[in-house]
Amino acid sequence: MVISSLLNSLSKDIVDSVLYSKTAMDIWTELEARFGQCNGAQLYRLQKELSEMIQGSSDMASYYTKMKKIWDELDTTCVHYSCDCTCGGKAKTLKPLQDGRLIQFLIGLNETYGALRSSILMLSSLPTVNQAYSLLIQDETQREIYIGVHSVESAFMASQQQFHSQKNREGKFKGTLNANKSNMFFNYCKKLGHTIDKCYRIVGFPPDFKFTKSKKY
Repeated sequence: MVISSLLNSLSKDIVDSVLYSKTAMDIWTELEARFGQCNGAQLYRLQKELSEMIQGSSDMASYYTKMKKIWDELDTTCVHYSCDCTCGGKAKTLKPLQDGRLIQFLIGLNETYGALRSSILMLSSLPTVNQAYSLLIQDETQREIYIGVHSVESAFMASQQQFHSQKNREGKFKGTLNANKSNMFFNYCKKLGHTIDKCYRIVGFPPDFKFTKSKKY
């Protein structure tokens, strides 16, 4: 029954090469020897990509997705065998692999997450990559909220400063204009504080103007 299932899952060429194996274990051992080895060049490429990967300008989700894609490719390139019984051997076998991937993930993080990274590494039992990712996502969300609120407050304060600065400039300009006007002396009328654009003798008298003997204009 088991041999039949194995043979049905294989291509015809491979079936012909293991057809006369006596047990399912013999078939599995033969296939493992032939196809269970890692491709050296591919393994080198994937490990190199992992060692060079950093978060950079990527958000946490994008950084994690890129790294997990390489891990998944590694899993298909090199099969990790472990015990399937109830002795707990499987967990013990996978734990070093999970810890190694957690360290790879933490190494590539930006330094803004340095404090949280240190807290994770100080735990007596290292969490899984997924658990660490969940903590980092929460931290990233809190940072985005803080930055958003801080940006709004900064923009409001900047607008207030600009408003007060503009009012001060306007006040200084009016004061300077009035001071300059009071010191002006129009040669034509011989009057202090009198400008040419307001001199009726130059621009003409309005129709309702009432003449007086003082001749102020």
